[in-house]
Amino acid sequence: MTIKNHAVLSRGYTVVELMIALMVSSIVIAGTYAGYTFFRQQHEILSKKTALNRNILKVIDLLQTDIHQAGFKDYSSSNVMSATQAIRINPLLPAPQTSGSDFTVAFDDYDATGITYRALIRYYLLWYSPTSVTATNGSGRYRLMRDWRVCNTPSSECLITNSTPKYISGSSGEPVLDWVQNFTITGLNPKISGSFKNQFQTLTINLVVGSPTTLEGSSKTISKKFTFLARSKNVSLVP
Repeated sequence: MTIKNHAVLSRGYTVVELMIALMVSSIVIAGTYAGYTFFRQQHEILSKKTALNRNILKVIDLLQTDIHQAGFKDYSSSNVMSATQAIRINPLLPAPQTSGSDFTVAFDDYDATGITYRALIRYYLLWYSPTSVTATNGSGRYRLMRDWRVCNTPSSECLITNSTPKYISGSSGEPVLDWVQNFTITGLNPKISGSFKNQFQTLTINLVVGSPTTLEGSSKTISKKFTFLARSKNVSLVP
């Protein structure tokens, strides 16, 4: 019996086939990386915006609460509340000012022992620069400050010049929001009569805040703008 051997012919890939395979693989890898980069950046943007929302909403609530109290006079207080005292925009300038980035609200409050005193709360922007750098190199930023003060002579109009910080002597207040790009207050709906004549009953506030860091692999930063209203209840209700 005769046994025949059959040779199996095998051959490899040609150079053209290898080049085509490499080209297709490169396109797939490039597309996958581009998609990953896009979704990673979108996730980072969403995370930064969520953090901004959380911080800003707390400050909005604080601002609205303080403005809500403006003009409150304790029933047992003999100190008058002048028409321009409840809310003052640009308090370092002559009243009235209709718009600015600095304002104060005044109202009667109670200390830990139940004693009435007149409080003055100021919101304003303060330039902040770390001690290791100078403000000229762009490393600084603005902070929104909240300065709670006690009126030294409540029988006269309460101003920054005749009040002192409530908690720390010589303090300029506490920062409530960092990396602020814009903070503008505008007075609306002034009263036409009564003890608070010409005083604003409502304030509109524009607030723009940015993130402290840029997006990964980019020079872009995230910022969010909020515009909201705050009503001074006591100014509106007092005849």
